[in-house]
Amino acid sequence: MPAPYLPTVPTDEEKFAFIEPRGSWLGLVGLISLATFCLITVRSFHPNLLFALYACFAALYFVRVAFWAFGAFFAKSFDYDRHQKYRSVFDQTPSVDIFLPNCGEDIAVIVNQLKAVRDIDYPNYRVYVLDDKGRDDVWFATEALRFHYISREDKGYLKKAGNLRHAFAQTSGELILVLDADFVPRPDILTETVFRFQMNQELAILQTPQYFNNATSQKNQTPAQLGLGFFQEAFYRLVQNFRDRAGAAICCGSCAIYRRTALEPHGGGAPVERSEDVHTGWMLLSDGWTVEYLPLNLSAGLSPEGIKSLFNQHYRWCSGSYSLTCSEGFWGKPNIPLRVKWIYYSAFHYYTTSGLGVLLHAIPIFLGLWIAADIPNPFVARIGSSSIVLVLVASALWAKSRWGLFVPVMGMAVSYTHLVALLDVIFGEIAPWVPSGVKSASNGRFERFIWLIATVPALLFGIALSIALYRHVEFQRAVFPVGWMGLQMVVSWLVLAELRHETK
Repeated sequence: MPAPYLPTVPTDEEKFAFIEPRGSWLGLVGLISLATFCLITVRSFHPNLLFALYACFAALYFVRVAFWAFGAFFAKSFDYDRHQKYRSVFDQTPSVDIFLPNCGEDIAVIVNQLKAVRDIDYPNYRVYVLDDKGRDDVWFATEALRFHYISREDKGYLKKAGNLRHAFAQTSGELILVLDADFVPRPDILTETVFRFQMNQELAILQTPQYFNNATSQKNQTPAQLGLGFFQEAFYRLVQNFRDRAGAAICCGSCAIYRRTALEPHGGGAPVERSEDVHTGWMLLSDGWTVEYLPLNLSAGLSPEGIKSLFNQHYRWCSGSYSLTCSEGFWGKPNIPLRVKWIYYSAFHYYTTSGLGVLLHAIPIFLGLWIAADIPNPFVARIGSSSIVLVLVASALWAKSRWGLFVPVMGMAVSYTHLVALLDVIFGEIAPWVPSGVKSASNGRFERFIWLIATVPALLFGIALSIALYRHVEFQRAVFPVGWMGLQMVVSWLVLAELRHETK
């Protein structure tokens, strides 16, 4: 069995990888794709209930893509020279507590982190290892490096949020840096960040990217790690950038620094089992504080190493977003501008359209085949295929992380994860919280995920092919829609093939 890949401290080149979002031309590609989507939707019009259902979904999808495309135009390059000038002016060194929560991760990963934390170049910090499993090997590693070990009695209560809140009550640093067990910080992580709390006395949380340098490594990397590296880059290089410009940067938990005085009225972070990071950010925004984003890669971690870990992580994010945006009083917070509420809601919007899309995007295909005599399918096929190729090529050229077939394959896995989470939300059966680094998945949900991704694409392909044969659709009219459904089936089976490889 190969040794686990251990993340390395970001190099100087990696540190600045996300300061240039290059969003304008990517936004243009998004608008072209959006126009194509609208044209195909109009061409698929048919006065029946099936199209009415799709029209409702299409409206939601249109809003999602339009938000992303227009947001990309407003992404702005980070002025590091200006950042350095401010750093030279605000030169105080407030006390910092570094929280390192863990919950069963590989001991080699934890030791790798502790060694990197030991090298942080800052005069006033204390390190706390928050072990929610109470393991002897974690205690020994902590003692060997003379850090502080904390393991609570009520392990598991409120999951990660409970672990952090327990440590909060036992510490006193003015600022708190939280790093998940796999993240290794650069020595300058504190000197590049803490002064911004002096610049802005209303700043409660400063979020830095959760960077995965395993996305550029050639060694021992799984398709899940490589594929998700691209999605993380898209979020932290582009989405967080324009969210921050709108005053709606989101707290992602790890790699963030918190002001203790902002958390004190609440006894620490938000007391919720899942997505405590987003809930904490929202809680502090409601109190009148601000959340900011700094696009410097000051630490590096591990993206999920396999399909099961991917499922755990994205199921947790999706269900946590639903719990926030569907919570009582979400839209009624008086201290939060409407634009910020809308941007926070956009995450819920994304998860919904991503999950439903694997089912509902097939409707215009079916309608197009059924009424082929009335629709110029070859024209639709040309613009549809051109748009898909344009988006894929543009994404590959834009990305600094590795890009390949693993990106759409993992994208398919993520969408079906969102579908499972959405179904659980609808039926009120949210699974318990499971850490990303733990391979066991959530109480039968992963089996449901496997069943859906194995059968639904094949069923949709079978329906498309059956309609084409039953309606005697000409080959040139049928090849694109049927081929497109077949391609999705193949991609979904590649997910299953990767899962089978992981379990050997």
